[in-house]
Amino acid sequence: MENWKNEILNSLEGLERANPPSDSLQKIQQKIQEQNEAFQRQWMAVAAAVVITACIIIFFVLSYNSSDELTESTVPYSELVSDYSLY
Repeated sequence: MENWKNEILNSLEGLERANPPSDSLQKIQQKIQEQNEAFQRQWMAVAAAVVITACIIIFFVLSYNSSDELTESTVPYSELVSDYSLY
């Protein structure tokens, strides 16, 4: 058993410490920046979609309100129809 331990420990002799490539930090920082830019573009697209949807909703609400005003102006015509006893 003792011999087995010594063989394993002796097999590590002569190994050198591993060193990362010199530009690895720059590559990592560049990837992080690219991901942040992509994330910002996605949020800009979402924000644009929300603004467009809000504008469409506001347009329809305003047009619906203006159509109510048109039906209110046709109320005097209902009196004319009642005079002809159509009901």
